[in-house]
This record gives sequence, C-alpha cells and structure tokens, in this order.
Amino acid sequence: MRVCITIILFFLFQMMAFGQLSVRHLSKESYHNQRVLKSQQTVGTLQLPFWDDFSQSLGQPNVELWENSENVNVNPNLGSNPPTLNVATFDGTDAFGVPYDINSQFVGNTDNLISRAIDLSKIPANNLNTVFISFFWQARGNGEIPNDNDSLRLQFLTSDSVWVTQFKVIGGESALRMNDDNDDVFSQEILKVDGSKFFHNKFRFRFQSFGRLTGGFDTWHIDYVFLNQDRDFADLAYFDRGITKPPSSLLGQFSAVPADQFFQSPLQFISPLQFELFNLDALPHPVEFTLNIYDLVNNTLLDKTNEPTTTPILSGLERRLIETNLPDLSALSFSDSVVLETEIIYNTGDQNLIQFINPVSGDTTFYSNVDYKVNDTLRRQFNIQNYLAYDDGTAEFAAGINQIRGQLAYRYFVPSSDTLTDIDIHFPRIAPSADGLPIEMIVWKNISRDSLIAKQSFTIQQQEQPNEFTRYTFEIPLVVRDTIYIGWEQFSDNFIGVGLDKNTDSGDNVFVNVDGDWRKNVGIKGSLMLRPIFRKAQKAVVTAVTEVTPEIINIFPNPNPGIFTIDGRFDGLEIFDLSGKNVSFDLQSNEVTIAAKNPGVYLLKILSNHKYFTRRVVVR
Repeated sequence: MRVCITIILFFLFQMMAFGQLSVRHLSKESYHNQRVLKSQQTVGTLQLPFWDDFSQSLGQPNVELWENSENVNVNPNLGSNPPTLNVATFDGTDAFGVPYDINSQFVGNTDNLISRAIDLSKIPANNLNTVFISFFWQARGNGEIPNDNDSLRLQFLTSDSVWVTQFKVIGGESALRMNDDNDDVFSQEILKVDGSKFFHNKFRFRFQSFGRLTGGFDTWHIDYVFLNQDRDFADLAYFDRGITKPPSSLLGQFSAVPADQFFQSPLQFISPLQFELFNLDALPHPVEFTLNIYDLVNNTLLDKTNEPTTTPILSGLERRLIETNLPDLSALSFSDSVVLETEIIYNTGDQNLIQFINPVSGDTTFYSNVDYKVNDTLRRQFNIQNYLAYDDGTAEFAAGINQIRGQLAYRYFVPSSDTLTDIDIHFPRIAPSADGLPIEMIVWKNISRDSLIAKQSFTIQQQEQPNEFTRYTFEIPLVVRDTIYIGWEQFSDNFIGVGLDKNTDSGDNVFVNVDGDWRKNVGIKGSLMLRPIFRKAQKAVVTAVTEVTPEIINIFPNPNPGIFTIDGRFDGLEIFDLSGKNVSFDLQSNEVTIAAKNPGVYLLKILSNHKYFTRRVVVR
C-alpha cells in the first residue's frame, strides 16, 4: 500500500512523507505555447547596457538578448519572492520537459542561459574598471532544493573563446538563504568584469546549472540581470519599483464562476485584490496605484480606483503586500458570458535608465533599452460563464494518485441551486501515458458518508495542446447545491495526474482515498484543473443515485484475469466495454468467462428481480 505523497518531477519518483497525493512537474511546452517573445530574426551584436528582468517574457528567454537558451523556463510561479514578475528557472529538462538523460546516474550540465554577443571593445580605457554584472539568484524556490553536488555558475567568454568561471554556488541547505520569517529570498551578486581578455567585441556571459539529468530536479532561479559600465561593488540598488507576482482573484477563491450563481448575489463572490510591490531602490518611495476593472465583452470600464499615497511610504528595498478596497461592479449587466479584466498600474514614476545628466544644462539622456516601467503594470482575467474554477488555466505540475481503486475528490461550494451537467479536466501528457485508461467520474454530496450523487464510467483522453480540457458529460444532469465533491475512482495503479496550477492554492479542498479512509491533502499547494460545468438541463435531472444493496449481488475475484463468479440470483446478463460495445462471454452456472480477456474495465448489466443495475469488473 502506497501511503506517502510522491513529488514526481517529470518522470521520476521521490518519496516525501506528507500523505497520498502525488505531484509531477510538467513540460515547459505549456509555457511555450503562451510565450511573449520579440522578433525571431537574427540580432546583431549588443551594446551596453544589458538588462533583463524577464517580466516581458514567458516560456523562454527573450531571443533578442539570449541565444540557444530555450531550455531555460521563464515563468511567474517557481521563484519565491522574486525582485520582479517572472524568473528564469534551471533544471534537468529541455524546453519540452524531456529529461536530458533519463538513464543517467551522474550529475551533469543541465540548462544554460547564454547572452548574445556584447561589444566591450569600445569601453574607454579609463572606464575598464567600472564594468560590472549583477544578478539575483535563488536555490529551490517553489521547486526542489539542489543537492550538495549540484551547482549554479556564471562564466565569461574570453577573446580566444574560452569560458572562464567567475561565480559558483553549491547546492544543499547552505544554498538556501532564509530571512527572519523563514521564507526563501533571492540573493544579489555583483561581479567585476576584470581582465583585458574579456574586453572584445564578441563578449558573452552564461549561467549554467549542474545537477541530475533525469528530470526537473535541482532547481535554480535567476532574475534581474544587469551588465553596464560606470558601476562599482556598491551598486546594488536601482531606481526601479515593480510588481512581483500576479494579483489575487477578483472572485475570491475562484477564478471563474457560473453567471446564474454570480448575478443572484454578486457580493458573495467579489473580493478585494492583493498584490505585492518591491522597491529596488535604497531610498523610500510613495505607494500610489490605479486599479481598473474592464468588461472585455462589452469593452467598458466598470470601476476605476486611484489609491493615493499610503502610509507609511515604501522604504528602501522593502517588499510590501497591498490590498485594495472592495471593487464596485454594480455597472455590470446580466449576461451568460462575461470576461472581466483587472489592471493594476503601480504609479511609480519610473523611467528609462539614466545615461548622462549634463551638469551645465541639466538635460538628461536615457538608455532606450532599459525601461524600468515595464514591470509596473499587471493584468489578469476572470470568467463569469458556466463553470466553477479555482485554477488560472495554466498547469505547472500534475497531481494525482497511483493506487488501484484509489479515489480523488475536489470540494466545491455551490451557493444556489444549479444543474451540473459535465466535468472538465485537464489530463496533461506525461509519461507513462494514462491515455485510454478507464476511470469512473463521481459526484459526492458527502465523502465521509460516501453519499453519492452520480457516477459514470469514462476513459481518459489526454489532449495534444497544453492546458486543454477534456469534457466528461453525465448521461443525466444533476441538481446540486451547497457543498459537493467531484472526482474519480481509478482502476489502475498507473499514475493518473490532473493539471496542477501553482499560482493559486485550493489544496485544502483536495481529498484522497487509497485504503478505504478519506484524508485531506496537507502537503501539496496549488489548484487542480478539475471544474464542474453548469448548463441548462435538456433531460430529466436527478439529485442522487440509488443502487441495489451490494450484498445482493457480488462479483469475485475483482480484479480478475477474465474469469469471475457472480454471487447471487440474477435473470439476465450483458457485458459492455467502456466504448459501449457488447462483449462476448461464456456463462456456466454463475461463472463468467470473457471471450477476449483483454485488460480493461467492463460494465455488467444485470437483470435481477425485474430491475437492471450495473457492476464493474476489472480484467488485468
């Protein structure tokens, strides 16, 4: 019996004693289909300054600044307390989440973040001692801690094409920098570009990670890389203020709610927003921001809030959590499809990096390629349509169980009576594949009393596109209200994972049952991409499932090799596979032999006492 939570990054298992839920890190391809990149055309040699806070990239680094670096994952969720939104994450997989070497037993070079060529040949002689590079780094973050024999390095390229290591940090507990609240923080480094061999017109620098080649282990994060002249070792503050992570949900714990439920009582859903600011300057600055809420379907501004300077002002190098007032959405008219967008603008007064201030005229010139304003605005969208969702629609991991007859349940609260017709699930493509495996979708009223509302057999359909959902439709719509649980029972000990969004956290609503007892998830943070769908009923609806008492008819053994006994009196029998096709069988007394004996789940339609009911058998 498996009784440990399993953190599964890509393809391998690492046991951790938290519970029964398992997690697997997904392919970076899920980000690549959303990436925000500049032109893919060939870029010439760069000039100083070089600056990237990764806030304008998603999936892979900006190709105008970095080359041959697509295996590095630019994302908003895996770093903990970053300087600005998005970090560059290093691990043991390529751009599509495939391990570099699944069979390797050794530590090796994993990801590389390589700058494009930078011309340092024209630096004036009196300025050669002022060229410095700075960056923020973090071990683990929201990933896995690198081991003692893992490392992160920074190297410079000489004029004769030799890479020289300038900085190296070793993994393990010593790599974790903890603050007083015991939260991971980013550490900043600054290094001098020292030596004539580096001042040539094809200078490059690269970050390298070394760790296990077998999957998404040993995670490092890089952020806010800045290379320029006229610097020194004390130059560790920047006239830059930014937003560090996406805002919380306008809809409280949900990212999407059904229109019928929302418009009956909007105030039970609408919540103040929370977001985080960070002052990268050593001097204090005021906190002033604007919150706009838009109805994107009708292209209207619903609410605009200008928050004046708060007290106290933001201290130098201070990080602060901000909470807005309750938004006013009274101007929103009823519609069965609404898309809301929140726009937070941090009114910092940031500008481009100053290049030169004329001491006589006072005129200022700026570097056009370092715009500190780019990290001052964040947007997030929310749907008011026909479903409930905790997740934001993107999965960084997969979570599930690998226990035959195991069950997973996800708790939702439905405030007003509605008709549940479908369940949407994102089953990501991971190895080994669960595509085609049998599964039984279940809706419970109360898992502790095993109070069923509905259950129906399906097969898993994994989608080709990242973050795409499969819809599973119940034959009979279900009227539900208040607390419900949706989930499944599986008939295989294969890992069956559903998409896990790490940017939101509804983990306390997840329950698993692998040994007959339900247990609440306590170790995994995130939201499952598992959503109840509410539509107008086209058929009669039910509020519960009534079954023949299990003691009347029993199937044993189950699972079985295709031969089993039906214990109890019955008058007729049909057997179907999960596609609905009749299956041939032989019946001798009460012993049944399935002709093909193909592994899978079969449905027995049994006539007993003038009533039909179904039982499942698993052929292994």
